[in-house]
Amino acid sequence: MKKLAILTLFILILIPSCGESGNPYSNNDHPAYMDAYDTYPAIDEHPENILPAYPPYDDSLEVILPTSPLYDGYAAAAYFPRIDFEAIDFTAMILPTCTPHGQIGHWYVRYISSYLPGRVSFTYRELDTALWLEQMLYAKGFNEYQVRIQTFSYADVSGLEDYFDWGLTGLNGAKEQGWHQGHISRNYSQNVIVTIPGQSPQTIIIGAHYDSLRYPGASDNASGTALLMENAQRMLAADNYYTLKYVFFGAHEIGLLGAFYFYESLTQRERENILFMISADVLIEGPDLLFTAGYAQSRNNIRHISSNDLSVQLSTVAADFYHSHGIVFHPIPATGSDELVFLYKGYTVLAFWGAEISPRFNTNFLHSYEDCYEYISARFPGMVETAMNAFALLLEAVLIGSLLY
Repeated sequence: MKKLAILTLFILILIPSCGESGNPYSNNDHPAYMDAYDTYPAIDEHPENILPAYPPYDDSLEVILPTSPLYDGYAAAAYFPRIDFEAIDFTAMILPTCTPHGQIGHWYVRYISSYLPGRVSFTYRELDTALWLEQMLYAKGFNEYQVRIQTFSYADVSGLEDYFDWGLTGLNGAKEQGWHQGHISRNYSQNVIVTIPGQSPQTIIIGAHYDSLRYPGASDNASGTALLMENAQRMLAADNYYTLKYVFFGAHEIGLLGAFYFYESLTQRERENILFMISADVLIEGPDLLFTAGYAQSRNNIRHISSNDLSVQLSTVAADFYHSHGIVFHPIPATGSDELVFLYKGYTVLAFWGAEISPRFNTNFLHSYEDCYEYISARFPGMVETAMNAFALLLEAVLIGSLLY
């Protein structure tokens, strides 16, 4: 493995070893699940331009919440300062693709949760997260023709924030609920779009929202963002048959607004070239690995979807993982993230989730302060590693699978 540069600006806070013997989440017998913590680029404990890391957790306690000014009422915008990008050596934070599957994504979950929490829609923290993703992608080897930030104003999307009549919060509701406290608000959000041209103009959209509520958002949705970042790095050097378009959606939490704006911005030719859409959201909310594959027979019933030939092929790829990797992916018939926009427009989708099929470990930390990397890792050792490994393998198998050609 290529020797990594040591990042002097950052010193990583390591969590106690995960995935020990007898752990219900571990997958240590699989050769792709290897402990390579020593290869992780370091993260500084006290960078002046961003928040200090959360303190380590004692996993012997029932419930442990971080102690940080961040959790004390969001009294001042100083809790969410702008990022000094010139002080960060992005190249030194890149892990090579020979790193076992899932460990690159694991690093991103840890970093985003710890150093970019509270990625609230229409704030400068959301913008800085998009700019951070952009710089990381450049450091991975993408060029300016492959990466672009698509900016949209609130006026561009305000009519879509409760498109499905689900009572979604919307920007005004978010402000009323205090999501913007401690933030510098702005009238714009943005998507980060990454394109890897293939032999065919037919396109697979791979999407994940990077914004969050006022919480660290490790599961929701640093996990999906991390999966896309790892996979894009791996697929950059591949001989891809289909064109791959990764979209990191902004303004998701107040109404899937980034996904709506992205779709509406496509030309008719681009829409016709969409083969299917993949969505990754909330991958580490629980120990069970879930997926949904299908299409909507009716635009009025997009949350419970049906099968077609393409979705059967996609489901087969997931089902085969039990025989090839010893990993069980559970199919579920419902969906509820950015893929809804594409379902509504008539496309086949594949969605990834991590949750509990039947409650047994009390992993319900979605939309709470417990949705941070340190808490999840200490409370449920090995779950993050196992999920990121499994989804990284599955996403790559789907994108390179000969069944699709």
